Amino acid sequence: MAFTVRPAGRADERLKARREALLKEYGEVASSFRLLSDIRFKLLGLVPLSTAVAVFAGGTLLPVQRAALGAVGLSVLLGVVTYNKRNDQLYDELVGRAAAIERELGLPDGAFANRPLDWFGVELGLFRWPVNHRFGVGLIYAASLAAWLYLLLAAAVALGECSQRHPWCSDWVAAVVAAVLTFAAVRVVSWQQAARRRQMRVSAIEAVRTAAEAGPGRLANDEQLLRHCVELVAGWPAWRAFADREARVAAVRRRAAFVDSLEQEPARRRRYWPDDADCLERAAYQVACLTDLPPRWLYDVASGRR
Repeated sequence: MAFTVRPAGRADERLKARREALLKEYGEVASSFRLLSDIRFKLLGLVPLSTAVAVFAGGTLLPVQRAALGAVGLSVLLGVVTYNKRNDQLYDELVGRAAAIERELGLPDGAFANRPLDWFGVELGLFRWPVNHRFGVGLIYAASLAAWLYLLLAAAVALGECSQRHPWCSDWVAAVVAAVLTFAAVRVVSWQQAARRRQMRVSAIEAVRTAAEAGPGRLANDEQLLRHCVELVAGWPAWRAFADREARVAAVRRRAAFVDSLEQEPARRRRYWPDDADCLERAAYQVACLTDLPPRWLYDVASGRR
């Protein structure tokens, strides 16, 4: 008996190519995830060590020298903290993307798709000590911030009249003020971050749903959609006005015109969203083109999954 081997259809070839691409991307995502984790732990070892050395060494310096050292060290620390916060954003997106790849490959029980939330916290009266990465990292950076502020403030107080009459005054005043400023800074940043997350969720839901209702080829003229997209890319809490609003609206409008033009070119359109996407998925991909945000996150928020 002879068997005839049929050549795979174009759809099968496309699915096979898609699976191979996903496997390669999964490897790169996992590699980037490990790299960011490695950078985080290196910074956690370097920052407190360098801070402790500077604080102890500062006691042998003149007040002016300590002030200069504190100012430089504080600036460097703020730069490192900013870099780490941006890495946190990339870290979260890598986890989300890896989870999406696992589900598409048929691995709903994958390591990224089922990462457990922080399920434990130590109760200390009215205060709850959460056991998670972000809290631990934030605590280390907050302690380092307080130490650099102490070094800077102690030098500033030492240059004043108070330290000349009461030598103990400079250290105690600097320590108390540094602790208060650190606590206030942490609270303000946490509040602004939470406000921005809430505002982004609301804007993402409205943007995706508005794009879905607008229909193909009519995004550039939808002022409500453009407003929601600008709020997504603004980078500030909703209550903060920014001077370049009109420029941002114009940039989003140009992108919307490009997305509208894709409706006439199916071959190019497939580069930005799949043909089999439903209405809400299609809208999420379109808003992603306008804002550079991950379509997976936009769809999850708009569909109520997150």
